[in-house]
Amino acid sequence: MLAEDATVTMPPAATWYTGRHAVAAFLKRRPLSGRQAWRLVPTRANGQLAFGHYMRDDRSGGFVAHHVTVLTLRGDQVTELAAFPHTRDPSTVRSARRARAVTGAIRPTARASAFRASAGVISCATAAERLI
Repeated sequence: MLAEDATVTMPPAATWYTGRHAVAAFLKRRPLSGRQAWRLVPTRANGQLAFGHYMRDDRSGGFVAHHVTVLTLRGDQVTELAAFPHTRDPSTVRSARRARAVTGAIRPTARASAFRASAGVISCATAAERLI
């Protein structure tokens, strides 16, 4: 489902991956490697398909908010994944907003049908299978 020209951005960090193979390699190596337990909760952000990511906290056994990823779609292909960190630090939020405005990470068009999850929570393995 990744478009050939897919990108991953993580404002306010300077991290940026471009191209289907680079994005797929990053996703397999880091967030979808299976080394960390995640919960993904489908949602919407600015009218676009998004996922809230919750990381397993080994001390409490629960899941804590980590970031939100907003997807930009072209038809049934993912062209951009923009991951915004969960933070209570206002300076980071301002930096993320500036970066989003510069990169155009939030666009008002998306079709969510390809990613609907009946239970409302999907695993990273399911997300990887659908994206890569």
